[in-house]
Amino acid sequence: MPEGATAFCFHGFRGYDFRSEGTDCKVVCPAREAEGRPWVWRARFWGHEPQTDIDLLEKGFHIVYCDVADLYGSDKATERWDRFYRYLRKHGFHRKAVLEGMSRGGLIVYNWAAKNPDKVACIYADAPVMDITSWPMGKGTSEGSAEDTRRMMEVYGFGSEQEAAEWKGNPLDHAGRIARAGIPVLHVVGDADTVVPVAENTAVFEAEMKRLGAPVKVIHKPGIGHHPHSLNNPEPIVKFILQATGRYGNPCTQAVPGNEFRSAAGWKEGSEWHTVERDIEESLQGRQLKLLLLGNSITQGWGGQRKLVTWKPGKAAMDRVLGEGCWESAGISGDRTQNLLWRIRNGNYNCCRPEYVVVAIGINNLVVGGDSADETAEGIVAVTEEACRQFPDSKIILLGLFPSGKEKDSGVRRQCDRIHKVLAARKFGKKVTYVNPSQWFLDNQGTIREGLYGGDYIHLTEKGYECVAEHLKELIR
Repeated sequence: MPEGATAFCFHGFRGYDFRSEGTDCKVVCPAREAEGRPWVWRARFWGHEPQTDIDLLEKGFHIVYCDVADLYGSDKATERWDRFYRYLRKHGFHRKAVLEGMSRGGLIVYNWAAKNPDKVACIYADAPVMDITSWPMGKGTSEGSAEDTRRMMEVYGFGSEQEAAEWKGNPLDHAGRIARAGIPVLHVVGDADTVVPVAENTAVFEAEMKRLGAPVKVIHKPGIGHHPHSLNNPEPIVKFILQATGRYGNPCTQAVPGNEFRSAAGWKEGSEWHTVERDIEESLQGRQLKLLLLGNSITQGWGGQRKLVTWKPGKAAMDRVLGEGCWESAGISGDRTQNLLWRIRNGNYNCCRPEYVVVAIGINNLVVGGDSADETAEGIVAVTEEACRQFPDSKIILLGLFPSGKEKDSGVRRQCDRIHKVLAARKFGKKVTYVNPSQWFLDNQGTIREGLYGGDYIHLTEKGYECVAEHLKELIR
């Protein structure tokens, strides 16, 4: 505990309020510290939209704060940060900081990084101010802030607004230095932001970084203004930071239980992931099956004899081609590869001794988890290999992703095609049959045939399930 510090609770983690060289500071500690003591330096608006900070605390990062309110990234602010950086290094914190700047926090984040590029692991900026003429001065489309302009002029020592407008120390002016240092940059912006307009701030910086061939990524939020900051699901931000700090492991291959709890999942009201998972195990007890289907909501839609599943559009088709009672669905809505991996590793699914096991998983990794096609493919491989271990006497049919997305050149369709390419090249051995089902659904122009999908172009209609059931019957024959 820092000398004279006061402890506080930050979303279940122990934090400390204290003063360092006359400045108010905070440090929040993880329950288990990651090797090397990595840390995130929160620039402004402590505690606002904390989801990224909480996630990184869970991964062993410290979250720190040094008050530079109303200093607008001026030399006074960067000097104060210099002193706090030395304090943290003295106490064993990692040499490179993760900088997190929201709104006007972009000023201090970029101005300090430009002075100390060798001390920065990466920059996550959220709706950041990149040019003081845009905000607070309001010389573009933003209304700006007269009071903030007055304070900013004072702390910078500008003699006139013209002098401020001609100043060349904005974050926009630092693109060359950030690029030369190779600092990875992520911006999250609301496309309808009228306070800190994207066109005057992030878009200008992004264009210059790309011209310089520097690493920059921008996540756009259509229809969103300056608030709310961050993302409801911070996974893309957290992933960026973990990759930039060399601490990222492919989540698609790491077995974890799911956390779904929602009435629209095709379950009985009040059900959640763990009760649905137990329902699967109970439905398999005392049976010997010809076919067991493993997967997500698409697989869950086959229905089978499970008691908690209420939406079973595929049951009639599978009963017709295989016979009622000789097959079962072990799909759970929302499951990704890591969740199915956990289930087949920890569940007693082989109690039903299935002759065939169908593995169909991965679409939620793309459309929910934001995982890349290659990461998802690794997860599918991990699930398939685990299925081979857990079902030693069964034949495994690896069913590749169904073509998703209405347009044949859509991003999700291209990702599916990439996964097919990776899996087709994989050597699984004689126990596994890999099948690319794309042509079951597409015409010669690559357009999905009418009536096979629901409106999201992911989930199947009864006619879509009939199509798959007929092809599975042929594969089993």
